[in-house]
Amino acid sequence: MENVVKKINGFLENYGLVIILIIGFFAGLLTTIWSYNNHFITAYADSQAHLVIARRVFDNLTPGIAQLGGVWLPLYHVLILPLVTNHFLYLTGLAGSIVNFVFYLLSIYFIYELVSLFTDNKIVGFIGALIYTLNVDVLYMQTASMTEILALFFITSSIFYFVRWQKKQTLTNLLR
Repeated sequence: MENVVKKINGFLENYGLVIILIIGFFAGLLTTIWSYNNHFITAYADSQAHLVIARRVFDNLTPGIAQLGGVWLPLYHVLILPLVTNHFLYLTGLAGSIVNFVFYLLSIYFIYELVSLFTDNKIVGFIGALIYTLNVDVLYMQTASMTEILALFFITSSIFYFVRWQKKQTLTNLLR
């Protein structure tokens, strides 16, 4: 049994991150297709509002970056700004889905690395990232034009660099 665990750990040491990112890519893509076909991408009123806020920067009676201020922090709206210029991506909500998909994959990377760093075990890192990757709520939120996936990305990456700084005590890890 111990030999099998060593082989699995060795395999995941080399290919675990690639495998989990491929799983995340296809899970996110299939969920986005499903949400698009069932018109769930803009089911939340807030997801529609995020798209409108970004679109108002250039399509408004008074266009400009002053339109970004308001209730939500402007980073998400700035990130989807190039995509909402496309009428199809704007109307379907796919502009927000594309940005969220990228940050969903990046957060999978950081969760894999974080759990592996915590436990010094790539198998546990793979399982931890798999739990996040296949979480139904996370899968749906990465299709909606909402800011939650962006927040999860910043939380996981911040925790990863803090834990890495704590283990290695190098200032560059703390400053990232």
